[in-house]
Amino acid sequence: MKLTLSRRLSLLALTLFAPLIALTAPAIAANEGQIEGGNIYRVRNVTKGTDFTDPVNAIACERVQYKVRIHNPGPGELSQVNVQATLPASAATSNTSTVTVSSQNASPASTSDTAVVNFPTALSLTYLPGSTQLLDANDGLLRGLPDGITAGGVNIGNVGVSIAQKRFVQFSADVNCPTPTPTPTPTPSYSCDAFDITANNNRTVNVAVFTTSAANGAVYKSADINWGDGKTDSAVTNVVGSTHTYGADGSYTLQATAHFTVDGKDVTAAGAQCAEKVTFKTNETPVVIHTISTNTSSTITVGGNTSNTTNNSSSTTNNQASPATNLERPTALVNTGAGSVATLFAVATIAGTLGHRFYLGRRFNS
Repeated sequence: MKLTLSRRLSLLALTLFAPLIALTAPAIAANEGQIEGGNIYRVRNVTKGTDFTDPVNAIACERVQYKVRIHNPGPGELSQVNVQATLPASAATSNTSTVTVSSQNASPASTSDTAVVNFPTALSLTYLPGSTQLLDANDGLLRGLPDGITAGGVNIGNVGVSIAQKRFVQFSADVNCPTPTPTPTPTPSYSCDAFDITANNNRTVNVAVFTTSAANGAVYKSADINWGDGKTDSAVTNVVGSTHTYGADGSYTLQATAHFTVDGKDVTAAGAQCAEKVTFKTNETPVVIHTISTNTSSTITVGGNTSNTTNNSSSTTNNQASPATNLERPTALVNTGAGSVATLFAVATIAGTLGHRFYLGRRFNS
Protein backbone atom coordinates (compact mmCIF):
# COMPACT_ATOMS: atom_id res chain seq x y z
CA MET A 1 0.00 0.00 0.00
CA LYS A 2 1.41 3.31 -1.03
CA LEU A 3 1.28 6.25 1.39
CA THR A 4 0.60 9.70 0.20
CA LEU A 5 3.07 12.43 0.88
CA SER A 6 0.89 14.15 3.44
CA ARG A 7 0.38 10.98 5.41
CA ARG A 8 4.09 10.31 5.42
CA LEU A 9 4.74 13.76 6.84
CA SER A 10 2.16 13.20 9.63
CA LEU A 11 3.77 9.95 10.71
CA LEU A 12 7.17 11.59 10.71
CA ALA A 13 5.93 14.42 12.96
CA LEU A 14 4.36 11.95 15.38
CA THR A 15 7.60 9.98 15.57
CA LEU A 16 9.65 13.07 16.28
CA PHE A 17 7.39 14.80 18.83
CA ALA A 18 5.99 11.79 20.82
CA PRO A 19 9.00 11.55 23.20
CA LEU A 20 8.76 15.29 23.85
CA ILE A 21 5.08 15.02 24.77
CA ALA A 22 5.80 12.09 27.08
CA LEU A 23 8.44 14.09 28.93
CA THR A 24 6.20 17.15 29.41
CA ALA A 25 3.74 15.60 32.01
CA PRO A 26 6.43 14.34 34.46
CA ALA A 27 8.13 17.72 34.26
CA ILE A 28 4.96 19.46 35.46
CA ALA A 29 4.47 16.96 38.32
CA ALA A 30 8.07 17.43 39.36
CA ASN A 31 7.31 21.08 40.23
CA GLU A 32 5.02 19.96 43.12
CA GLY A 33 6.28 19.34 46.65
CA GLN A 34 4.83 17.39 49.55
CA ILE A 35 4.11 18.17 53.19
CA GLU A 36 5.08 15.26 55.38
CA GLY A 37 2.25 14.06 57.61
CA GLY A 38 2.08 11.89 60.70
CA ASN A 39 3.03 12.96 64.21
CA ILE A 40 4.40 16.37 63.26
CA TYR A 41 2.93 18.46 66.14
CA ARG A 42 4.04 18.20 69.77
CA VAL A 43 3.99 20.20 72.98
CA ARG A 44 6.10 20.47 76.12
CA ASN A 45 5.73 21.93 79.62
CA VAL A 46 8.25 24.76 79.77
CA THR A 47 7.69 25.41 83.47
CA LYS A 48 8.45 21.82 84.42
CA GLY A 49 11.17 21.43 81.76
CA THR A 50 9.67 18.40 80.00
CA ASP A 51 10.52 17.19 76.50
CA PHE A 52 8.21 17.65 73.52
CA THR A 53 5.52 14.97 73.59
CA ASP A 54 1.81 14.51 73.04
CA PRO A 55 -0.13 14.82 75.29
CA VAL A 56 1.43 16.80 78.15
CA ASN A 57 0.15 17.73 81.62
CA ALA A 58 0.04 21.26 83.05
CA ILE A 59 -1.53 23.16 85.90
CA ALA A 60 -2.62 26.75 86.42
CA CYS A 61 -0.06 29.50 85.75
CA GLU A 62 2.38 27.23 83.90
CA ARG A 63 3.75 27.79 80.37
CA VAL A 64 3.68 25.33 77.49
CA GLN A 65 5.36 25.41 74.07
CA TYR A 66 4.07 23.93 70.80
CA LYS A 67 6.35 22.80 67.94
CA VAL A 68 5.45 21.68 64.40
CA ARG A 69 7.80 20.00 61.90
CA ILE A 70 7.68 20.97 58.20
CA HIS A 71 9.44 18.44 55.95
CA ASN A 72 9.25 18.34 52.16
CA PRO A 73 10.07 14.88 50.67
CA GLY A 74 9.96 16.41 47.18
CA PRO A 75 10.26 16.16 44.36
CA GLY A 76 9.66 19.90 44.01
CA GLU A 77 10.20 22.81 46.39
CA LEU A 78 7.25 23.94 48.52
CA SER A 79 6.43 27.61 47.98
CA GLN A 80 4.72 30.09 50.31
CA VAL A 81 4.26 27.64 53.17
CA ASN A 82 1.69 28.78 55.76
CA VAL A 83 1.44 27.47 59.34
CA GLN A 84 -1.73 28.00 61.34
CA ALA A 85 -2.69 26.66 64.82
CA THR A 86 -5.86 26.76 66.84
CA LEU A 87 -5.80 27.48 70.55
CA PRO A 88 -9.24 27.09 72.16
CA ALA A 89 -9.88 29.88 74.64
CA SER A 90 -12.63 28.10 76.58
CA ALA A 91 -11.74 26.47 79.88
CA ALA A 92 -11.66 22.67 79.90
CA THR A 93 -9.76 19.82 81.50
CA SER A 94 -8.24 18.97 78.09
CA ASN A 95 -7.15 21.52 75.49
CA THR A 96 -6.59 20.28 71.92
CA SER A 97 -4.64 22.47 69.52
CA THR A 98 -4.78 21.70 65.78
CA VAL A 99 -1.99 22.80 63.42
CA THR A 100 -2.40 23.02 59.64
CA VAL A 101 0.54 23.34 57.22
CA SER A 102 -0.34 24.35 53.67
CA SER A 103 1.43 25.40 50.47
CA GLN A 104 0.45 26.75 47.07
CA ASN A 105 2.02 23.82 45.22
CA ALA A 106 1.72 20.98 47.71
CA SER A 107 0.10 17.71 46.89
CA PRO A 108 -2.04 17.37 48.90
CA ALA A 109 -2.47 21.09 49.57
CA SER A 110 -2.35 20.82 53.41
CA THR A 111 -1.58 18.52 56.32
CA SER A 112 -2.93 18.71 59.90
CA ASP A 113 -2.11 17.24 63.30
CA THR A 114 -3.11 17.82 66.94
CA ALA A 115 -1.39 18.26 70.31
CA VAL A 116 -3.14 17.97 73.68
CA VAL A 117 -2.58 19.64 77.05
CA ASN A 118 -4.38 18.06 80.01
CA PHE A 119 -5.30 19.96 83.19
CA PRO A 120 -6.43 18.76 86.64
CA THR A 121 -9.28 21.28 86.55
CA ALA A 122 -10.98 23.32 83.85
CA LEU A 123 -8.38 25.78 82.56
CA SER A 124 -7.64 27.66 79.36
CA LEU A 125 -4.59 28.70 77.34
CA THR A 126 -3.55 32.12 76.04
CA TYR A 127 -1.04 32.70 73.25
CA LEU A 128 2.16 34.39 74.42
CA PRO A 129 2.82 37.41 72.16
CA GLY A 130 6.21 37.45 70.47
CA SER A 131 6.86 33.74 71.04
CA THR A 132 6.57 32.42 67.45
CA GLN A 133 9.90 31.40 65.91
CA LEU A 134 11.23 29.65 62.77
CA LEU A 135 13.96 27.03 63.38
CA ASP A 136 16.25 25.13 61.01
CA ALA A 137 16.72 21.36 60.81
CA ASN A 138 19.02 21.47 63.84
CA ASP A 139 16.68 23.64 65.98
CA GLY A 140 18.78 26.70 65.30
CA LEU A 141 16.89 29.97 65.32
CA LEU A 142 16.42 31.36 61.82
CA ARG A 143 14.17 34.29 62.70
CA GLY A 144 11.26 35.42 64.75
CA LEU A 145 7.85 35.27 63.14
CA PRO A 146 5.03 37.77 63.55
CA ASP A 147 2.13 37.06 65.86
CA GLY A 148 -0.87 35.58 64.15
CA ILE A 149 -0.20 31.86 64.11
CA THR A 150 -3.42 31.34 66.09
CA ALA A 151 -5.35 33.62 63.72
CA GLY A 152 -4.74 33.47 59.96
CA GLY A 153 -1.38 31.76 60.33
CA VAL A 154 2.21 32.80 59.52
CA ASN A 155 4.06 32.48 56.20
CA ILE A 156 7.54 30.93 56.46
CA GLY A 157 8.40 31.19 52.73
CA ASN A 158 9.67 28.25 50.67
CA VAL A 159 10.78 24.87 51.99
CA GLY A 160 13.29 22.91 49.90
CA VAL A 161 13.61 19.18 49.44
CA SER A 162 15.62 16.88 51.75
CA ILE A 163 16.14 16.52 55.49
CA ALA A 164 18.61 19.38 55.53
CA GLN A 165 15.84 21.75 54.39
CA LYS A 166 13.49 20.64 57.16
CA ARG A 167 11.98 23.50 59.22
CA PHE A 168 10.30 23.87 62.64
CA VAL A 169 7.85 26.50 63.89
CA GLN A 170 7.31 26.90 67.62
CA PHE A 171 5.23 29.19 69.83
CA SER A 172 4.28 29.39 73.52
CA ALA A 173 1.06 29.73 75.50
CA ASP A 174 0.31 30.36 79.16
CA VAL A 175 -2.13 28.40 81.25
CA ASN A 176 -4.48 30.92 82.78
CA CYS A 177 -4.11 31.84 86.45
CA PRO A 178 -7.57 31.99 88.05
CA THR A 179 -7.80 34.88 90.46
CA PRO A 180 -8.11 33.30 93.89
CA THR A 181 -11.00 34.38 96.02
CA PRO A 182 -9.45 36.77 98.51
CA THR A 183 -9.67 35.70 102.10
CA PRO A 184 -11.53 38.46 103.89
CA THR A 185 -9.42 40.19 106.48
CA PRO A 186 -11.08 39.62 109.85
CA THR A 187 -12.35 42.79 111.42
CA PRO A 188 -10.71 43.56 114.75
CA SER A 189 -13.16 43.13 117.60
CA TYR A 190 -12.94 44.44 121.14
CA SER A 191 -15.34 44.98 124.01
CA CYS A 192 -15.70 45.74 127.68
CA ASP A 193 -17.58 42.74 129.00
CA ALA A 194 -18.07 43.08 132.77
CA PHE A 195 -17.44 45.53 135.60
CA ASP A 196 -18.63 44.75 139.14
CA ILE A 197 -17.92 46.47 142.44
CA THR A 198 -18.54 45.88 146.12
CA ALA A 199 -19.41 48.67 148.56
CA ASN A 200 -18.62 49.14 152.26
CA ASN A 201 -20.35 51.20 154.93
CA ASN A 202 -17.53 53.73 154.95
CA ARG A 203 -18.49 54.85 151.43
CA THR A 204 -15.65 52.89 149.87
CA VAL A 205 -16.05 50.78 146.72
CA ASN A 206 -13.76 48.06 145.45
CA VAL A 207 -13.59 46.72 141.87
CA ALA A 208 -14.23 42.98 142.14
CA VAL A 209 -14.68 42.01 138.45
CA PHE A 210 -13.39 43.51 135.21
CA THR A 211 -13.22 41.57 131.91
CA THR A 212 -12.63 42.51 128.28
CA SER A 213 -12.42 40.74 124.93
CA ALA A 214 -10.02 41.40 122.04
CA ALA A 215 -9.59 39.47 118.78
CA ASN A 216 -8.36 39.72 115.19
CA GLY A 217 -5.51 42.10 115.90
CA ALA A 218 -7.04 44.11 118.74
CA VAL A 219 -4.92 44.21 121.92
CA TYR A 220 -6.16 45.30 125.34
CA LYS A 221 -4.07 48.07 126.89
CA SER A 222 -5.65 49.66 129.97
CA ALA A 223 -8.86 51.15 131.35
CA ASP A 224 -10.25 54.41 132.71
CA ILE A 225 -12.56 54.33 135.75
CA ASN A 226 -14.98 57.20 136.13
CA TRP A 227 -16.11 56.97 139.75
CA GLY A 228 -19.17 59.18 139.18
CA ASP A 229 -18.16 61.94 141.57
CA GLY A 230 -16.09 63.96 139.11
CA LYS A 231 -12.97 61.89 139.62
CA THR A 232 -11.44 59.49 137.08
CA ASP A 233 -8.51 57.11 137.31
CA SER A 234 -6.89 56.91 133.86
CA ALA A 235 -4.75 54.24 132.20
CA VAL A 236 -5.32 51.72 134.98
CA THR A 237 -3.59 48.45 134.12
CA ASN A 238 -4.73 46.46 137.17
CA VAL A 239 -8.40 47.35 137.35
CA VAL A 240 -9.49 44.57 139.72
CA GLY A 241 -8.66 45.66 143.24
CA SER A 242 -8.93 49.38 142.51
CA THR A 243 -10.69 51.28 145.34
CA HIS A 244 -12.32 54.65 145.74
CA THR A 245 -13.82 56.47 148.73
CA TYR A 246 -16.66 58.98 148.35
CA GLY A 247 -16.81 62.13 150.42
CA ALA A 248 -20.55 62.17 150.98
CA ASP A 249 -23.68 60.06 150.81
CA GLY A 250 -25.53 59.89 147.53
CA SER A 251 -25.92 57.86 144.36
CA TYR A 252 -22.94 57.52 142.03
CA THR A 253 -22.76 55.95 138.55
CA LEU A 254 -19.42 54.34 137.79
CA GLN A 255 -18.22 53.69 134.24
CA ALA A 256 -15.23 51.65 133.10
CA THR A 257 -13.83 52.42 129.64
CA ALA A 258 -11.40 49.88 128.18
CA HIS A 259 -8.59 50.99 125.85
CA PHE A 260 -7.33 48.78 123.01
CA THR A 261 -4.70 49.11 120.29
CA VAL A 262 -5.92 48.41 116.73
CA ASP A 263 -3.59 49.00 113.78
CA GLY A 264 -1.44 51.19 115.97
CA LYS A 265 -4.37 53.36 117.02
CA ASP A 266 -6.06 53.71 120.40
CA VAL A 267 -9.72 52.66 120.44
CA THR A 268 -12.10 52.38 123.36
CA ALA A 269 -15.06 50.27 124.47
CA ALA A 270 -17.49 50.87 127.30
CA GLY A 271 -21.22 50.22 127.57
CA ALA A 272 -23.88 49.41 130.14
CA GLN A 273 -22.23 46.09 130.96
CA CYS A 274 -19.28 48.05 132.33
CA ALA A 275 -21.34 50.49 134.38
CA GLU A 276 -22.36 50.30 138.04
CA LYS A 277 -24.48 52.40 140.36
CA VAL A 278 -23.90 52.67 144.11
CA THR A 279 -26.02 54.47 146.70
CA PHE A 280 -24.87 55.47 150.17
CA LYS A 281 -27.28 56.59 152.91
CA THR A 282 -26.51 57.30 156.51
CA ASN A 283 -27.16 54.32 158.78
CA GLU A 284 -28.21 52.20 155.81
CA THR A 285 -26.45 49.43 153.96
CA PRO A 286 -24.93 50.56 150.64
CA VAL A 287 -26.79 49.39 147.56
CA VAL A 288 -25.01 48.38 144.33
CA ILE A 289 -26.89 47.99 141.06
CA HIS A 290 -25.16 45.78 138.54
CA THR A 291 -26.16 46.42 134.92
CA ILE A 292 -25.53 43.64 132.40
CA SER A 293 -25.40 43.72 128.61
CA THR A 294 -28.78 42.02 128.07
CA ASN A 295 -30.58 45.20 129.21
CA THR A 296 -31.44 43.40 132.43
CA SER A 297 -30.53 45.12 135.68
CA SER A 298 -29.75 42.98 138.70
CA THR A 299 -30.40 44.81 141.96
CA ILE A 300 -28.16 43.49 144.69
CA THR A 301 -28.23 44.78 148.24
CA VAL A 302 -25.51 44.23 150.77
CA GLY A 303 -26.16 43.06 154.33
CA GLY A 304 -28.86 40.44 153.93
CA ASN A 305 -31.48 42.57 152.18
CA THR A 306 -33.53 41.29 149.27
CA SER A 307 -32.34 41.01 145.66
CA ASN A 308 -34.66 41.88 142.77
CA THR A 309 -34.17 41.51 139.01
CA THR A 310 -36.11 43.71 136.60
CA ASN A 311 -35.87 44.29 132.84
CA ASN A 312 -34.64 47.66 131.56
CA SER A 313 -34.70 49.19 135.02
CA SER A 314 -32.44 49.87 137.96
CA SER A 315 -34.32 49.62 141.21
CA THR A 316 -33.50 48.35 144.65
CA THR A 317 -35.47 47.17 147.61
CA ASN A 318 -34.23 47.35 151.20
CA ASN A 319 -37.42 46.35 152.97
CA GLN A 320 -37.35 43.11 154.88
CA ALA A 321 -40.44 40.91 155.09
CA SER A 322 -42.56 41.52 158.23
CA PRO A 323 -44.37 38.63 159.99
CA ALA A 324 -48.21 38.72 160.05
CA THR A 325 -49.60 40.12 163.36
CA ASN A 326 -53.38 39.69 162.79
CA LEU A 327 -55.33 36.59 161.83
CA GLU A 328 -58.60 37.55 160.24
CA ARG A 329 -61.60 35.28 160.61
CA PRO A 330 -63.04 33.88 157.43
CA THR A 331 -66.08 35.76 156.20
CA ALA A 332 -67.48 32.82 154.18
CA LEU A 333 -67.62 29.08 154.37
CA VAL A 334 -65.03 27.23 152.54
CA ASN A 335 -66.30 26.14 149.18
CA THR A 336 -66.26 22.34 149.39
CA GLY A 337 -68.10 21.62 146.17
CA ALA A 338 -71.69 20.73 145.20
CA GLY A 339 -71.53 17.11 146.43
CA SER A 340 -70.37 18.08 149.90
CA VAL A 341 -73.16 20.69 150.25
CA ALA A 342 -75.85 18.08 149.38
CA THR A 343 -74.47 15.70 151.99
CA LEU A 344 -74.50 18.39 154.68
CA PHE A 345 -78.10 19.28 153.81
CA ALA A 346 -79.22 15.64 154.09
CA VAL A 347 -77.55 15.18 157.48
CA ALA A 348 -79.10 18.38 158.76
CA THR A 349 -82.59 17.27 157.62
CA ILE A 350 -82.35 13.86 159.35
CA ALA A 351 -81.06 15.46 162.55
CA GLY A 352 -83.97 17.92 162.53
CA THR A 353 -86.54 15.19 162.06
CA LEU A 354 -85.17 13.10 164.93
CA GLY A 355 -85.09 16.12 167.22
CA HIS A 356 -88.69 17.04 166.45
CA ARG A 357 -89.93 13.50 167.22
CA PHE A 358 -88.01 13.51 170.50
CA TYR A 359 -89.71 16.77 171.46
CA LEU A 360 -93.20 15.47 170.63
CA GLY A 361 -92.55 12.28 172.60
CA ARG A 362 -91.70 14.15 175.78
CA ARG A 363 -94.82 16.28 175.50
CA PHE A 364 -96.94 13.19 174.99
CA ASN A 365 -95.53 11.43 178.06
CA SER A 366 -95.82 14.45 180.33
